[in-house]
Amino acid sequence: MITLSELHADIDARVTIIRAEHPDWLCHRGCEGCCHRLAEIPRLSAAEWALLRAGLAALPQELLQGIRQDIAALAEQRYRPIVCPLLDPSSGGLAVFICTVR
Repeated sequence: MITLSELHADIDARVTIIRAEHPDWLCHRGCEGCCHRLAEIPRLSAAEWALLRAGLAALPQELLQGIRQDIAALAEQRYRPIVCPLLDPSSGGLAVFICTVR
């Protein structure tokens, strides 16, 4: 069985190859397109939750508080698409991965 770390390494390797062959590929840190058009909140496996918990624990309190507020707002939101509550608008990446390394 493949581990989550192995899966991430495989995805990273494939993305590197795709970017080398297609420099105009739109998917990259900062594009934010997918993060602004989620139909639903993604379902996570136990391994993904563990990785997310570790990443959230490493965040500064003020950033974590903003994420909590965004998650709470999603509970009230009745329209779609939704914006990922982990998106850091200043970097265009996921806040959790700004502070941690996979």
